[in-house]
Amino acid sequence: MNAGRIYILAFALLTGCAATCPVCESAEAPVGQTPVEPAAARVAATLDPVAADFHKMRAASGAFGDGGVIVLTVGAEALTDGKKAGKWPDVELTDLWAHAIKEGSVLFNAPERRWGKTGPEETADIIGQTTIGPWQMTIQNVKHKYGPKYGVDPAWDDEAVYTFCRDNPKVQASMISDLIQENYDLLGKRSPYAIQCYFWLEAYAKREIGQGPWDKRVLPTAPDGDWKKLTPEMKADTGFYAKQLVCGSPTNHYGLLYWLAVTEKDAEIADLLRTWKNQYHRAWDAKSGTTIRTAQPGNFAIGEEDLKYLAAFPAEHARVLGILKQLAGERAPKG
Repeated sequence: MNAGRIYILAFALLTGCAATCPVCESAEAPVGQTPVEPAAARVAATLDPVAADFHKMRAASGAFGDGGVIVLTVGAEALTDGKKAGKWPDVELTDLWAHAIKEGSVLFNAPERRWGKTGPEETADIIGQTTIGPWQMTIQNVKHKYGPKYGVDPAWDDEAVYTFCRDNPKVQASMISDLIQENYDLLGKRSPYAIQCYFWLEAYAKREIGQGPWDKRVLPTAPDGDWKKLTPEMKADTGFYAKQLVCGSPTNHYGLLYWLAVTEKDAEIADLLRTWKNQYHRAWDAKSGTTIRTAQPGNFAIGEEDLKYLAAFPAEHARVLGILKQLAGERAPKG
């Protein structure tokens, strides 16, 4: 039994899905294919929103292989446990999966690397950070902010932290759910600034990164592969992480809007589009160490031309485009 099958079976037991359900049986189901599920599994999915999303997303995730199924399943298991405990009201499996794909899809099918560490020479991090797992949380955040309540001792050396995280994938998914919920609480659910905070909000707000075409690489190519040789101009001439996470990019067409369409979350698609359209500009405030809202419009509205990568999926593109057109005449609220 391969590792992917073990995780799939575990989630099947967790959600009430029959182990022979076609969604769980075949790791090679074609993208876009909708398997016929047993009645019991459909009922279980209806009662458990995470399970419902999992089944739809699993059927559309064939491009990410067995390793992708493992990561998606771990995220679903962690989210299910957290929701039962009253945690993460605004975080959904679509959020976890969109971030995992953008951050670490190259790790999905490398078992020896999937849950371990990646250094700046591999990730092209522009300040030399080492990160962990497919969600790419930094070692410092694990040690000092999000890890302690899950058993991480800040006094551990880095190798001990890496080992703990490697051996506890669900903890990685839980920590990242904490981070996403925190950003949504502070800056608004799925707002441009909340999503950008996942990557690097301060530098973006100061216009030090993300000032190039929105779909350009978010990380510049360092001279001689040395991040220390990056100039301020190189860092600034990069893409907008938050918009790529939502709309997709040249190398990853699977943005958050795609997964919301796959899971048929029309109201959430509309809420996201409204949030981006009505977002005010936020400026960096050194005193508080965060951004503050200004009276200036943010100019983040997502237009039809921004759905060019979503167009790779005709049904999902049509769904989002239809909602976008419905909202075209809405006026932004005052205040």
